[in-house]
Amino acid sequence: MESSSQLVKALRTNNETLQNINSLFADMMSRYHIYFFHETLSTDVKGTRELIVDESSAAPYAEGVERMGIEADHRHMCKFEDDNAPGYEAVAEALLRYSRDAPATILDRWAEEEQTRRAATQNKLKDLLRNVVTKLTGTREARQYFANGGERAGSPQNW
Repeated sequence: MESSSQLVKALRTNNETLQNINSLFADMMSRYHIYFFHETLSTDVKGTRELIVDESSAAPYAEGVERMGIEADHRHMCKFEDDNAPGYEAVAEALLRYSRDAPATILDRWAEEEQTRRAATQNKLKDLLRNVVTKLTGTREARQYFANGGERAGSPQNW
C-alpha cells in the first residue's frame, strides 16, 4: 500500500499521474454536472504549512464547471462544524440542485442510450441485408441497390 507521502506527491502540480487522470476525465466531463471545491488554507504537514492540493489541480478551469474555494485546510474542508461553517451552504445547495435535476437528466440519458442501441441495431440489419442482397443478386446489382438508397435500379418491369 502506498504511503501518505506518496499519495500527497501524486497530487502535486505537474504530476504525470494526476495529469493523465485529468486528461481522461476531461474527455467525459461535459456529460456531468461538476462542482469543484478546493482548500484555501494550508495544512500542517510535519511542521510546515502547505496546500495539499493546489487550486489548479483540485479545481481545473473547464467549460460548464462550477468551482469554489472553501475557507478550510485539506483535512477540514469537508468536515463542517455546523451549517454556518465556510462552504457548507454552497456544498448543500449544489447537492440539493444536482439531486433535484437528476431524474430529468437520467431520463434524457436513457433516451440517448435507446437511440444509440437502435442505431446500432439498424446498422447491423443493414449489414445483414447487404450480405443477403449481395449473395442473391450479385455484387454489381447489390452495389447499385445500396447506391440508390435501397431502391432497385431500373423500372419495375425489370425486377
